[in-house]
Amino acid sequence: MRPIFKILIAITIVAVLGVTIYFLVAGGNDEVVTPVNPEGKDEATTETTVGGSILKQISDGTVFDFWVNPETKEVFYFTPEGRVINAKQGPDIEVSNQKVNALNFVEISPSNRNALAAFGNPRTPQWGIFDVIDGVWRPLPSDVINAAWGVSDEKLIAIVKSGNDLNLAEVDITKSPPSYKTIIRDFRLKDVRFTTLSDGIIIVSEFPSAIYAGSLWQIDPKSSNVNLIIAPEEGLSISWSHDKNLAFVFGSNSGFSLMENSLRTKAPTSFETLPWKCTTDSSLIYCFVPQNTPSDTVLPDDYLMDKFFSIDDLFILGINSEESSKVLSSNTAGINAIDAKNPQVSGDKIYFINRYDNNLYELSL
Repeated sequence: MRPIFKILIAITIVAVLGVTIYFLVAGGNDEVVTPVNPEGKDEATTETTVGGSILKQISDGTVFDFWVNPETKEVFYFTPEGRVINAKQGPDIEVSNQKVNALNFVEISPSNRNALAAFGNPRTPQWGIFDVIDGVWRPLPSDVINAAWGVSDEKLIAIVKSGNDLNLAEVDITKSPPSYKTIIRDFRLKDVRFTTLSDGIIIVSEFPSAIYAGSLWQIDPKSSNVNLIIAPEEGLSISWSHDKNLAFVFGSNSGFSLMENSLRTKAPTSFETLPWKCTTDSSLIYCFVPQNTPSDTVLPDDYLMDKFFSIDDLFILGINSEESSKVLSSNTAGINAIDAKNPQVSGDKIYFINRYDNNLYELSL
């Protein structure tokens, strides 16, 4: 497989980033600024302009997760109670007022039309699908124990209970009730997440913890073969670009790196961050990077358990480059402290949740 990250970023991109950095850095100060107006959106107080960048809060309240429609550029978000909201410049629009009990996981479908969600007890959750167009929830059968999107909106990859067995199966949700095609019988991996690549290959990752050596596996659904692709490592964590062509990987010992979707070609970066702080568009990678991490911080555990909140800078690098540029520093130059998670890019805008107030923000570069 051809290596990635070896071609320098185009001169024109470097030039643009250089100008951006100049204006962002010029006039900066060390004043500490706390998040403003966590109770709701106020255009007069939540928009900040620094150089050529505009940062503003776009949610009326706290956000559990969100997504951007790539065609309409509309931004939708789930509240912690499970209501679905369309973010607007003025008052937000409620798409669904139906609440769910203890929302704990959301994954947006390949087409951005549907959202798969888990709610209730995190150990034994219920699963449902929200149709963004119709604005309705559709529950999944109770024998679905764990699920993720397959290659399309019509299929899920799931752990399904069958008698006393737990099987890994492909679920056809166009059928009523959904039909199952078993991939692996008596599937013994627990506390895992699934990611389906464009060729149908399934990547299995364990829930990350610094006190547990997790691994990554690859499953071919056609042959049912299971291959270990990353050996056990404490704190092993992974997140993916929207097109699943790039993986962001962190390990307690190996640190942060970028990987092809085969997870065999690793490219180190000039900075250290966590997978949930990175995203891509067609040509660039965007990562929010903690300015300082105390030496006694245990990652990723302290971050996931809200014991550690970072103050982030924003770095940009080319997908085919190892060179990176810092284009924004938070907690300086009038910009509030940012601890960004789940960033997404749409056009010239980056959207993210700021963990300091759990509101949704838009950054225009």
